Amino acid sequence: MPRISAASSCVLVRETTRWMCSRSILSIEQLRVHHIPLLGIVMNGPKNESNKQAIEHFGNARVIAQVDTVSDITPDSLKAVFEKEFRNAIDIADGSDHLASVHTNANGPDATKGGASQRV
Repeated sequence: MPRISAASSCVLVRETTRWMCSRSILSIEQLRVHHIPLLGIVMNGPKNESNKQAIEHFGNARVIAQVDTVSDITPDSLKAVFEKEFRNAIDIADGSDHLASVHTNANGPDATKGGASQRV
């Protein structure tokens, strides 16, 4: 597994599940302990404004996007999600094009494989 350098920035992606807030805050704390700059949080699943507010308040981190479930993962569907959810949140033109994605999932990194719908 490649090591993320302290100079890298990351985006934390969390599913909007029952324990999302506490697990997100723990992940945010670990990123800070290891001096990994956090660009923001992506909430993946049904939108939940109270979870968003809790993460931003208690985690002292910005939720940069709330992405609904995508039923068919294709280059076009991913582009559409990016245009809708991320274009205004992250200004890639500023030179921050080196993004490392940290995906923490209670069921492991392959938990979305084989399902009828997948999370982005």
